[in-house]
Amino acid sequence: MAQKIVTLQQTEDDLKAIKSDYKSRIDVNQAGINLSATRLTSGYEMRSAKCEVRPDYAKKVWEYIRVDTGEIAKTKDMTADDLQMEFEE
Repeated sequence: MAQKIVTLQQTEDDLKAIKSDYKSRIDVNQAGINLSATRLTSGYEMRSAKCEVRPDYAKKVWEYIRVDTGEIAKTKDMTADDLQMEFEE
């Protein structure tokens, strides 16, 4: 009788472990679906891209140029300090 009780408890513990494992798998898949749905709904996805920052003094802007494509990703107006020339001694 005691052996059967121990076997039953072991089987129930195994079932709980299996349920927990499958719940984790389901949660991972659900998170992936949610992320894909958000991207689809918003119509875009934010990604980081390495950029090189170069001054364009003629236009008085800083240009952020993507390293991978060479396109200008963003421009930012220069401040008065940016335009100030430095003296060499």
